[in-house]
Amino acid sequence: MRRTLLLFLLCFTRAVVAQESDDYFNPNYVRFEDKTYVPYIKTVQLERQGEPMSLPYIALNGNEQLTLQFDLLQEEIRDFSYKFVHCDPNWRPSILSENDYIDGFYTDHLIDYKHSLNTLQEYWHYQLIFPNAQMKPLISGNYLLLVFDTAVPDSIILSKRFYVVEQRIEFKTNIHRSTIIEQRNSHQEADFSLYLKSLKVANPYSDIQIVIQQNADKNFQITGLKPIFANGEMLDYNYDDINNFEGGSEYRNFDIRTTRFLTQNIEKFYTDSFSQEQKALLKAEPRRNTQRYTSDNDINGKYLIKIYEGRDANLEGDYIDVTFRLKTPADFSENPVYLEGQFSDYSLTNEYRMNYNTNSGCFEKTIRCKQGYYNYRYVTVSPSGICSTLETEGSHYETLNEYYFFAYFKEPGTRYDKLIGIYVANAGGF
Repeated sequence: MRRTLLLFLLCFTRAVVAQESDDYFNPNYVRFEDKTYVPYIKTVQLERQGEPMSLPYIALNGNEQLTLQFDLLQEEIRDFSYKFVHCDPNWRPSILSENDYIDGFYTDHLIDYKHSLNTLQEYWHYQLIFPNAQMKPLISGNYLLLVFDTAVPDSIILSKRFYVVEQRIEFKTNIHRSTIIEQRNSHQEADFSLYLKSLKVANPYSDIQIVIQQNADKNFQITGLKPIFANGEMLDYNYDDINNFEGGSEYRNFDIRTTRFLTQNIEKFYTDSFSQEQKALLKAEPRRNTQRYTSDNDINGKYLIKIYEGRDANLEGDYIDVTFRLKTPADFSENPVYLEGQFSDYSLTNEYRMNYNTNSGCFEKTIRCKQGYYNYRYVTVSPSGICSTLETEGSHYETLNEYYFFAYFKEPGTRYDKLIGIYVANAGGF
């Protein structure tokens, strides 16, 4: 088992060197992020049990559980197993061994699976609920859930991040339009204070780490913030510059809960005459970078698996090849364009990079999606890896966003970072 973890570490070191790699579908190539490694695994979701689209976190020694679901798009059932890896605040594997952070077995089988019902695309739907009697986290912090082929333990099929928190501090947040003059109309500023309560922190400038993430999107996060003021009980992070986020725009959406009639933003549904597979063509949409802010009831980049005809979308929902189209000149930006949303794990990989079609005058990409309601947007990525909505979606300080705050504490004498607080704040609509 330690040999396998060492392999994960070596692969992760390679992963952070480049944004994209020829090893994208290599089962030994592990990234410590939400990722699907093989093309026959689809619709991977991890959320709090009974709370669709929720952030996957549980309280240490609490009663909450998380639910993992995914589909195997093959006719034959396969035997999968899973394990946990404890990580530091930067999503690198911690130096702990499994017995330091797991109560129970180090690996276990996925035994809850069912075959799809009356779908053109046959699949097996897997489900895992944890913590359970076989495996339970012993300490707080960041965790990576790895699912792999039981017969070949190094063959990872998916990885998902989750959190175990011991809520020992309190956040007070104030998210407002940027105080920087040049960014007042486009950016949101995330000011906050940390109240330590009874927590004893010798050096808050080195022992406390903060992560702020917009809409659970790993491409829009801020790390490395240090308090500008500390009095022993309260840490103040009221900056004017480095805590600014692009406000973005409300997410675009499409609805494929049914194919019997055209829904919002769908130009047509059709069936491929050769493969008999279902297809959906989205309306060609323009860039929104010059448009004024428009409010919309989006779900902040998430997606929900659901159907109108049927009872159980997990088993009766079919797969549809959805073609996205962004109507714009090919040379509108020096940077590549990516399709982004929770359904893509916010991955900036070739699978979600838009290609320009000179015949249609659109950037296009076709993605196989399970029936449901989806949010998405288009982003550009600079050579240095900076992700932005400014050229594609526009950015407005009024946009409704969720902000996730994480606080980590490296207690003297310990070998890992405790996750001592999680807070979710809503912003926008100023």
